[in-house]
Amino acid sequence: MSPEVFESHKRVLKYPMTRLEYINYRNWELPEDEDGDDAGYLVEYLDGGTPNDERHAGYISWTPKAQFDNGYTPVELVGSRANEAKKNVLFRSMLDAIESFTYKADGKYYVGLKGDADVTGLVGSLISGANEISKSLK
Repeated sequence: MSPEVFESHKRVLKYPMTRLEYINYRNWELPEDEDGDDAGYLVEYLDGGTPNDERHAGYISWTPKAQFDNGYTPVELVGSRANEAKKNVLFRSMLDAIESFTYKADGKYYVGLKGDADVTGLVGSLISGANEISKSLK
């Protein structure tokens, strides 16, 4: 069997995150033979793929920084596509803020503060994000 060669043309969002941060984000365990400190990105595919995490609209995976940086080029979005991308990032930030004071147990979601969560900062982030999305819709 011989492999076929492909060149990627996928449009993705990247979120800087170490391997361990990604594994914790997915609620997985770090295998003993892997380094959790290596730099990389949570990559969310925007152009298809079945979502594999309820917090994301697209399929997500983790990619080491060097492989991502050598395989992707930043895209300059203009007009309505730029606004849509900005809203997507702001919305994701709002969901991350909400997630930081919710937890799931027995298949149900609960509201509660984890550790030393800063309620003022969380609420401020949500209000700021909602205002930015509102402005971009006008």
